[in-house]
Amino acid sequence: MCSKDAQCDHVTGECICPAGRFGDNCTKVCEPGTYGVNCNEECFCAHDAMCDPITGNCLCSAGLFGVHCTKKCPSGKYGINCSGICNCSNHEHCDVISGDCNSQTDTKVNGNSGNTVLVYIMMAAALTGLICVVALFVKAKEAIIRNIQKCQKNSSKPNIERRKAKRRLSSAPTQDAHTKSSIIDTETSLFHNPMEEELYCEIGDIDDLETDRKEMNKH
Repeated sequence: MCSKDAQCDHVTGECICPAGRFGDNCTKVCEPGTYGVNCNEECFCAHDAMCDPITGNCLCSAGLFGVHCTKKCPSGKYGINCSGICNCSNHEHCDVISGDCNSQTDTKVNGNSGNTVLVYIMMAAALTGLICVVALFVKAKEAIIRNIQKCQKNSSKPNIERRKAKRRLSSAPTQDAHTKSSIIDTETSLFHNPMEEELYCEIGDIDDLETDRKEMNKH
C-alpha cells in the first residue's frame, strides 16, 4: 500500500512517490544532500546546512542566510534566517547565532591576543636566523685561523734556513770570491721569489739562530 501522499500506478500497481520521498511504499524521506522526485537531485549547501527534500532550498542554520547559506547575518540581526533583532547597546556586539550582547572591548582583546601570538612567532623566526648567521661567521673565522696556522708552520723552516745561510756567509770573510759567489747563488736558488718570502708568517726562531752563533764562535 502506498503512503497517503503517493499515487498508485493503475497498470503495474507500483507507488509513484512525490518529490522528497522514495521506497516501495514512498514512506522514506530523501537522504541528506538530495531532493526532488525519487531523490534524484543533489543539494549544494555550505556549512553543512540541510536542504529541503522537496524544493532543494538550503535550510540555513542560525546566523547564516543566502541561497547556499554562505552569508552571515547583518549587524543587528541574528538567529534562523536572521529573523531575530538584537537588543544590544552601541558599545556591545550582538552574537549572530544566539543574539547575546558582548562587550566590544572583549572582542578587541581576543583580536590583540591573536596579534601577540603572531609577533612572538616572527620574533622566534628572526632569532633563529640570527643564530644561523653567527654560526656561519664562527665557522668562517675558524677556517681563517687554520689557514694562518698552516702558513706559519710552512714558513718556519725556509726562514730558518735563510738566516743560517746568511750567518755562514758573514762568518767566513776570508773565503775567496768563488766560494762567496757559490753561497750567494745557492741562497738565491733556494729563495727564488722574494715576493713569496714577504708573505710568510714570522715565527720566533731566535733560539735556533743564537745556538748557531755560539757554535760558530767556538770554531
